[in-house]
Amino acid sequence: MERLAAPYGIPVLTAGGETRLEALAEIASVLPGRAVVSFFPEVAFARAGTVRAIWEHHARTGNQYTWIPNLPYGVGPEVFDSELLVGVGRVRFEGPAPDLTLVVQRLILARAGEGEGTKIRATPFPAPVTGGAGRLPAFSIETAVESRKAKECLADLPEAYDLAPLERWHLAKETMDRPQWKSAEADVLFISPWSGYSGAEECLVSLVEGLGRLGWKRAALFGVEDLLAERCRERGADVYCANWPFERAGELSTEFAKAVFEAIRPKVIHCNFNPGGALLEEARRLGIPVVTHMRTPDVKLYGPALGGAAHFIAVSEYTKRFLVASGVTAESVAVIYDGVDAEKFRPGVYDPVGMKREFGYAEDDFVVLLVARLVPEKRHDVVLRAAAMLRGELPRLRIVFVGNKGNPGFLHKLMQLGSELGVEDIVRWLPFQPDIRKIEIAADVVVLCSELEALGTCILEGMALGKPVVVTEGIGLAEVVREPRCGMVIGDGAAEELAAAIRLLAGDAELRAELGRAARERILEGFTLDVHARQVAGYLATRARSSVAPRARTLG
Repeated sequence: MERLAAPYGIPVLTAGGETRLEALAEIASVLPGRAVVSFFPEVAFARAGTVRAIWEHHARTGNQYTWIPNLPYGVGPEVFDSELLVGVGRVRFEGPAPDLTLVVQRLILARAGEGEGTKIRATPFPAPVTGGAGRLPAFSIETAVESRKAKECLADLPEAYDLAPLERWHLAKETMDRPQWKSAEADVLFISPWSGYSGAEECLVSLVEGLGRLGWKRAALFGVEDLLAERCRERGADVYCANWPFERAGELSTEFAKAVFEAIRPKVIHCNFNPGGALLEEARRLGIPVVTHMRTPDVKLYGPALGGAAHFIAVSEYTKRFLVASGVTAESVAVIYDGVDAEKFRPGVYDPVGMKREFGYAEDDFVVLLVARLVPEKRHDVVLRAAAMLRGELPRLRIVFVGNKGNPGFLHKLMQLGSELGVEDIVRWLPFQPDIRKIEIAADVVVLCSELEALGTCILEGMALGKPVVVTEGIGLAEVVREPRCGMVIGDGAAEELAAAIRLLAGDAELRAELGRAARERILEGFTLDVHARQVAGYLATRARSSVAPRARTLG
């Protein structure tokens, strides 16, 4: 065990183990009776207040293990009792040791039905779902405990993570921030308690921008101050971030809902996700129409929003079918496809060869890109299996996955599959990209193999950039790509068909160019931000409590 001076004046304990499990077990062995807080400095950081809050929760609950369950993998700190770490460290695994979090979670499940003296005490820390993106105002970690790689990681920390709002979430039961808006009217109030950042949030930001260019007065209520709030504010919306879980049921949520509508008097409410029963009930009492924007076929995620809204926007016919099957009347659902800023996403916005070099690829590498959260329904495994089929005949094949790392167990499973298939050396796992255009421009083909996919922002963006795309049958994107032929549609989940499509595209530069041109034309014909914003504006205006008459302006 060695204590070293480190960048930024942060004390670092280094251990000899190659894995986090081995390193923390070694550290715990010299810290008997202590709690060890662990995080990943190479992908995120935890501010001192956040560490203190989760540690206090750990002590208050008598936990042996504490984690933040709904944050992307590696973003939030974890707390382990040293005895638990030492015990886990004695386990010997066949092959490389799996991730420590995965091991502990398995132990929790295995012992869940046993007596109090046997099962692991593990009550999760209540915190919001957030991508944790924003500016880095100050670096305030008190102690870093990691493997010997920590030295290098701490010397090159990312600048796009800020978990400061988490410091306030553990107080949500006792306190509530009241809206500080000046009394005002808004044409539309956007509500989303989810404060991560993925395709749904990117589409919401585009809509906020598009309605603004049409002259709409826009207000927005979000769960946490982070990248979603920042980007909507940059586009001229009046943004309020509650920084506590207002979607929960309870007296505070009811009080909060009344305060929101006292401050903002919207003509119509737009829900990107379930806003919680209190806000919906108060909107109903005041007679404010609610429009729910269905961006996923998984309708159960919207909870009370299904019953609290009489009007729905589905991003594809595919999504509408799920809504109708859940009991919503077909007449109450409008299908409005998402749109892309065709000027921002245009061929030539970056040099493809230059972007390949920026990501460490050679000009003749054939880069296949999948942009998606690391969850099973996105079917990353299909891409891995297709890559294995092509490895021998396409030596320059490269696979890139972009997205938050999600469930550590699932990530480990995918990486293990890649190793078993012999493709781990040609696969890259990239985190959230602040400017997704760079990696999309570097790609030769953009794919999406989901089982459940309402539409797919990354594919629309790739099409706007003039990239050939490959999507699976039976999801919303197939409606866009199939006719006219501006991409390739393959069988649902078929690795063999994906491999055949990649093989064809890799060997035919003219076909790639032809499909790319057709994809760009398809976007310009009906999937631009201009078209999308005008269609949504028309739908919202006809359902607003009083007429919305925005100034007529072109989006350009």
